[in-house]
Amino acid sequence: MPQPVFLVVAENGQVREELSADLRRRFGADYRVAGVASPTTALTMLADWAHDSQDVALLIAQERLTELGAVDFLVRAHELHPTAKRVLLVERGDWSATHPAISAMALGQIDYHLYHPWRPLERILYAAISEFLAAWERFREPMAVAFRIVGVEHSRRSHELRDVLTRSGVPYWFFEPGSDEGRALLSEVGLDGSRLPVAVHFDGTVLIEPSYPDVVAKLGLQTRPNVDTCDVAIIGAGPAGLAAAVYAASEGLSTLVLEPVVPGGQAGTSSLIRNYLGFPRGLSGEELTNRALEQAWLFGAHLVVSQPATRLTARGPARVIQTSDGSEVTARTVVLATGVSWRRLGLPALEALIGAGVFYGAAAAEARAMSGRDVFVVGAGNSAGQAAIHLAKYAACVTMECVAMTWARPCPTSTCENFEGPVRWPPFVIMVGQTTIRG
Repeated sequence: MPQPVFLVVAENGQVREELSADLRRRFGADYRVAGVASPTTALTMLADWAHDSQDVALLIAQERLTELGAVDFLVRAHELHPTAKRVLLVERGDWSATHPAISAMALGQIDYHLYHPWRPLERILYAAISEFLAAWERFREPMAVAFRIVGVEHSRRSHELRDVLTRSGVPYWFFEPGSDEGRALLSEVGLDGSRLPVAVHFDGTVLIEPSYPDVVAKLGLQTRPNVDTCDVAIIGAGPAGLAAAVYAASEGLSTLVLEPVVPGGQAGTSSLIRNYLGFPRGLSGEELTNRALEQAWLFGAHLVVSQPATRLTARGPARVIQTSDGSEVTARTVVLATGVSWRRLGLPALEALIGAGVFYGAAAAEARAMSGRDVFVVGAGNSAGQAAIHLAKYAACVTMECVAMTWARPCPTSTCENFEGPVRWPPFVIMVGQTTIRG
């Protein structure tokens, strides 16, 4: 298989040659590094590579290109290689509020920026490139997985399984039962496919129609409280609950976190969070969740997932939490970090299709399954716009709709005016934001 490509476009020959050489020194064993001076030549090369199905991992353009603006080049290159990460090479020290990188990042025309000069290499260049590659790798089919799954793609149970694994950052392969791979996997584990989905762990364990607790327990997470008393009990493991766990446990308090489904909350479904302090390049909700989980764990917090708290009562100065499995935990202090849930549209015809073509806040988990399909995003807030951009990397067409507003490139098969008028729903609908349908 040909090596994925790094393409460096810089008219300054010294910059181009030095950057290409530094990249080859660290990444040359796994990636091919090419450098050109002309963005027009680069676009021709990219078109040829697209025709030959050559993977391009990184596109790095020096900000001052005269033949074609660097941002314009990266926009056109993105059309040829939509999964390649676009990097603008900027001069260190230019912190102007009108710098082109600011608007380009806000408009989704670039993915990252990289400073020139980029030395010391270990601290600046190599750390940044490794981060970019990790993000690029998430859009590729994984080479090794924790689970192989056979299921009906557009079923509620299959969606729930994909969602919990995606939000937990666990790689998997998913096969339809009628596919060659699906039939082979069912035969391998001696099943006829009458009960789906089936998940096969890499250690050989077979889970049939697994529940949330079944899956997360196999991931090594606790599903039952393993303490009877604690100083602080936190209900909810979104960003607020996990932050509370980090602060409490770091102060030496015995800390328990109870999460009814999987950690991350609404933020955990986000494909990219750019306004979280300390992460200027942004990070996904999955990354944020996993970093916070590990941080809380390293301070000694007890983490229990797929275990809802069902009752909270007072017993003298103590607070008693009852969980869905009948356990009781006594705490001196209880922090409620229950977060939010998606507002439901309340249409019976849609509610019946939840997890089978209609999804609430599931852009990250379902994006790959939308490959080549028409997708309709309902909502117009940040979450909806982010979901539309993320889904557009896979879907043939994404239309975003809110009350009295239409955005994005409309699907040719859809009537997309507003909810006061006619709407013909395309095959897949992702519900995000807080939108009300009228009429």
